[in-house]
Formats: sequence, structure tokens, C-alpha cells
Amino acid sequence: MSGAIRAVEPAPMVLEPVEPGRARSRGVTSWSGPRYVLRYGLVLWAVLATVGAELAVAAQRGMQWRGDLVWTIDWLPVAFIIVGPVVSGLAAVDTCRLAEGAEHTTRSRLARSPSTAVAATYAGLVGAAHLGVLAAMLIVSAPPVGDPFAFLAVGVQLAILAVFAILGTAIGRFAGPLVGGATAALTALAAVFVASSPTGHIVLLEVGGATIPRVGYRYDGSHLALQLLALVLCAVALVAPRPREGRRIRAVSRRDAALALAAVIALGAICAVPTSKRLSETDAMPDSCALTEGVETCFYAQHQRVAAEFREKLAPIITATREQGFGELLPARAAEASRTLLPQAADPSVAPLYVMPEHLQGVRPTTSEIISGMVSPVHCAQVQQDEPPSEQYWRDLDALTVTWVELVEPDYGASVGYVGARLDADDASEILEGFRTCTYPHF
Repeated sequence: MSGAIRAVEPAPMVLEPVEPGRARSRGVTSWSGPRYVLRYGLVLWAVLATVGAELAVAAQRGMQWRGDLVWTIDWLPVAFIIVGPVVSGLAAVDTCRLAEGAEHTTRSRLARSPSTAVAATYAGLVGAAHLGVLAAMLIVSAPPVGDPFAFLAVGVQLAILAVFAILGTAIGRFAGPLVGGATAALTALAAVFVASSPTGHIVLLEVGGATIPRVGYRYDGSHLALQLLALVLCAVALVAPRPREGRRIRAVSRRDAALALAAVIALGAICAVPTSKRLSETDAMPDSCALTEGVETCFYAQHQRVAAEFREKLAPIITATREQGFGELLPARAAEASRTLLPQAADPSVAPLYVMPEHLQGVRPTTSEIISGMVSPVHCAQVQQDEPPSEQYWRDLDALTVTWVELVEPDYGASVGYVGARLDADDASEILEGFRTCTYPHF
């Protein structure tokens, strides 16, 4: 027996119809094509890459998405920048390798081409892997607030993965394994960058890719439905052109070319019409409330896991402020702010609490962070102009912040290099009242 090991190439995928009552003919039938791709193709490597990339993304930044349904769903597609090129590239290679010499013998458009088996296998298995990772994330996240259109957001993600697979098979039908694989991977990578940023229209690959909290937002059902339709049309445009002989593009039939052109025109029409944003703002208020040293403090249910840390830090602030005669600085109520709602804008007696991404990563809030958030008048139109506020404003803001923080941490001013004067209770109260009501005279 020779010591050399001979590589065995998979036989070409030949799709042949099977008549009722007739034994299967040689080769692979149209119904067992996916099984053939699974056995001889590279699809399992695509699945492995998908799971690996998505788990790595899910574990980043302390899994700060936990508790927020929209954020959990939107976080995972960050991995598509890796998954897309891998799926497209491997699907193109498999289309070239496994479909060489295949015959288009069935009448059904969906089953007549071996590339359909490749695309279906990749879309099905990679989509299942994506759903598995997402399901695990949702179990860990345990979001207390739902969203009626979350299923559409997940459907869009699955459709995008299917388009990546179909893109690979479309390129693989007209190129060799090496050129086809590289071209498909680079095309998918370019598409992720070019067709994923929001523009006010339907963008094919827009999936959020969120790295900041989504509290205050919900999915827009009409936008997602149109995006899903656009992805279906994109898939049709990629599937339709099939070479009748060899891999020559000019061998595509007029019927297939017309179908692809019609799909492209319809796709362009959908993407050209202005539409609502993918996420719409909600008027949800923080309703997870408790008393902290007599002051009601409220947080969103999605961020309840960090509420105890904030209340633990707030308690000595409230106590020291009262004991040292600065009780007028304390708000009637403190509530978490979101990207869509500033509680102090609706009621000046309410102080905002800012839960930042780093707090959701496990970093504990500091006294200075909490007080700075409560005194900064970011809700006032005067500080949102193109021209910055006056120097007097910045001096008063620094003096107020340092004065209040030093009621709890006496060495704070020295630690940050503050050399200005401290305020007495009356001056501090007057400045803060001007900030809260946006009537401060030196904006």
C-alpha cells in the first residue's frame, strides 16, 4: 500500500427530478441537495465562524445590553462585519466546487439550480446558529419590557444573513473558487460599510449595531416591514440571473435578466422613498421607584440591576446635604434620564440621574458623577446653541458642583485642581434654581 494519501474530490452535484414510484437516479436529487452541501461543503465552517464571532461580540463590554430587549437584539449584528464576508465567501466557493457540471433539469425555478441548495443550506444553518446565540442572549438579558415588533427586527437580521449567502452563490455562479470566494467576501464587507448607515430611507443592511442603551426607543413596524420587503427583492435580483452554459454572464436568459431588472427597479423605488426611522421614540417614564433617605428615586426597569448602586451613593449625598444646611439643593424627586426624555425639562423639581454605558458594564457611579448630572442644565435651550455659554456660567457650574461634592468628600476640590471659591447655601441654591428653571442670567 502506498504511503501517499490521495485527496478525494466530491462528485459534482447533479440535480435530477424523481418521478413518483421511481427509485432515485444516480447523483443527488433536488430534495437532497442541502444534505449534499452539508456533507461536502464548507457550511459548517461558516456556522462555526458565526457562533464564534457573535459570542465574542455578546461578551464584550461586560454584557451591558442585559435587561434591554431592543438593545440586546441590536447588539448582536455588530458581528455581521465578520459574519457577512465569511458567509458570502464560503458560499461562493461551495457554489463553484459543488455545482460544477450540474444540470438544470427541474422545472421549478427554486429548485432548478444547485446554487439554490447552497444558498438554502447556508441561510438555514447560519440563520439557526444566529437564532441560537440570540436566544441565549435573551435568556441572560431577561428583559422586563417587551416590544411588539421585535420579531420583525429578528426577521430582518435573518434576511440579511440569507442575502449574504445568496450574494456568495450569485458571484460563485460566474467565477472560479478562488476569485469567486475573494470577490464575494470583499463585496459583502463593502456592503456592510456602504449599506448599513441610516439615511432617512430604507437601508438594506441597517440593523442598529447598537453600543449605547436603547431605553426610550421602540421598533418602528412599518420601517422594518419595508426593509424586509427590500431584502426579499434584493434576494430575487441576485437569484434570478443563472448562466445556461459555462459561467458566461452573456449566457443569462432574457427572462432571468428581466426578472432581475424588475426586482432591482422595485428595490430602488422602495429605497428612494423617505420613511420613518427604524426606531421611534417612546414617552415611557422610569417607574421602578423607591425612597432614598426620604427622596423618591426612580429608574427604568431595564436598568434596575444598577439602581441599588446609585441609591447607595445617593444616600450619603442626601444626608450630608441636609446636615450641613444645604437642604434647598435637594430635589423633590430624582429620576433616570434617557436619550429621549430629560425629566427636569418637564418638572424643574425633578433631578436627572444618568445611567451611563460604563455603569452597565459594572463601573460604580461616583459622587461627582451623580451631582454633576443633577446640576448641569443640559435641558436648557441656552446651552444648546452653536455659541458656547459665557465664562461666568462655567465658573458658577464648577463652583456649584465642587461645593456640593465637598459636602460628602471634603478633599474633592483639591483632587481635581479646583482653585475657585466655595459657595454658601444661599448662593448655591440661587444658582441651582436658575439652572433648573433655565432662568440663570449668565448663560
